Amino acid sequence: PLPLALVCVTLASTGFAASLLQQERLLSLTPPHLTGHALGLHSSGMLTMQGVSAALAGAVAQLTSPAAAMAVMAAASIAVTLTLAARPSGRLAGASSAQAEEG
Repeated sequence: PLPLALVCVTLASTGFAASLLQQERLLSLTPPHLTGHALGLHSSGMLTMQGVSAALAGAVAQLTSPAAAMAVMAAASIAVTLTLAARPSGRLAGASSAQAEEG
């Protein structure tokens, strides 16, 4: 139904917007001369995991059903998101302050 589709599109758009904030943080923690490398690694890693996830979803769908595969992948996505959100960011902040001391 249309209302459910609108909610799904809104959630997906919010997730994409959040990834832009993470990319901005990556750039703020990366030395200027390595910015291109960091963005390239970020893009290739993201594309690789999208391919791995598609293959995994296909395998789950072959063993169960497409609906079950979508549910499993959605649950995995939520689990990864919550795990990353709960992780303390002190390690990144520590790396940033260590870079400041070196520079």
